Amino acid sequence: KAMLSDVQAELLDSLYHRYSLIQLSETEVLKSVSFILHDNRKLLEAATEIIGEDQHSGGVKMFISATCGRKCWKIRGSHDKDYTCLTSYCSCPSFFLQSKQCEGKVYCKHLLAIKLSTMLGLVE
Repeated sequence: KAMLSDVQAELLDSLYHRYSLIQLSETEVLKSVSFILHDNRKLLEAATEIIGEDQHSGGVKMFISATCGRKCWKIRGSHDKDYTCLTSYCSCPSFFLQSKQCEGKVYCKHLLAIKLSTMLGLVE
């Protein structure tokens, strides 16, 4: 289940903006995100698994456009496949299928991994 309620999406975005500015411990960040995603543990586990792997391989990379300042990320997914992500878009098949089936904000494990790794200061 990658669909988040509007409240969960707002809380996650608020946390992301707050924790991107100040560095908190990994425990504090994961505890807060776990509270927000209490009914979606599998998504959180999959995202933290990506981050765990990426700490060693540098798999979450952010690119910023020199002309407009827009951010995009490249993240390593399963089976060593790279996906391109924007703030609320991912090129992975899971995001595509979820966005066809759901109304509202869709989070795949890659988008959540980007938010988590940014909050933890692990993005290249």
